Amino acid sequence: LQDEINRFATFTNLTKPQQPPQSTVSNIPSLPPQSTVSNIASLPPQSTVSNIPSLPPQPISNTPKICNILISGFYVTSQIEKGIAKLGGTISNENQFTTKYTHLIVKVPRYNSVKFLSACAAGIWILQKSFIDESIAKGCWEDESKHQWNADLLPPTQREAALASNIWREKLSNTPGQGCFFGMRVILWVITDLCLEQILVAGGAEVVHNGPPFVNTQEIDFAIIDKKLNKESEQLHPLFTAQIICLLPDFVKAFLLSYYGVPEDDELQRYILSQY
Repeated sequence: LQDEINRFATFTNLTKPQQPPQSTVSNIPSLPPQSTVSNIASLPPQSTVSNIPSLPPQPISNTPKICNILISGFYVTSQIEKGIAKLGGTISNENQFTTKYTHLIVKVPRYNSVKFLSACAAGIWILQKSFIDESIAKGCWEDESKHQWNADLLPPTQREAALASNIWREKLSNTPGQGCFFGMRVILWVITDLCLEQILVAGGAEVVHNGPPFVNTQEIDFAIIDKKLNKESEQLHPLFTAQIICLLPDFVKAFLLSYYGVPEDDELQRYILSQY
């Protein structure tokens, strides 16, 4: 079992610090110490060196010229639709998250929302409604960092979600279009539709099988198997034989809400389906 844990942690290439992360941003208390992204609102300005006058000014925002916005938790008025269109963007309240969206605007951060988890997996901005209100009022796109959720002002469950959204956006900001599951080939076999495929695909994974028979397993990275399925089933033997790590569905949410991607080893064991 420990070998399976180590193999999965190595594959994800996400390291965990030896000590708890120290806050470097006043409204994101658990942000990793190495995080110095300039588009987080409360980060102090970068120091300048007076004797190097040729240094170019640093950009204050990486806001795209076109924003494709998905909303959750409130309605969009015709006035907002017209205002966003005038700025060259789009806005939608559809239930299905797709990778065309660049921003998710939520009433509150909710870790049990499929839209929210999909946006975390994709690494896009998850912001307050003030982002679209002020952008429309000013006639230009606002700096997103001013409209991130202040985790310090939220209750515990919402704080956890807000921290995860900020950290995943920062972690994936240097690889746009490549979510946290990018390049992974996954088997998904669940009894109840938990919208896991939407979340995995939003993160860049390819869902290869939605059930048995499981063939050509040599290029599979991991499998999500419903806990209600009998782990002794003959249908799962090809996965165990190929030494494919099999995880319970709850792992996906735990992965996204863990500050460094992979839960601690003792917690990870709870999500592994073993043949023993």
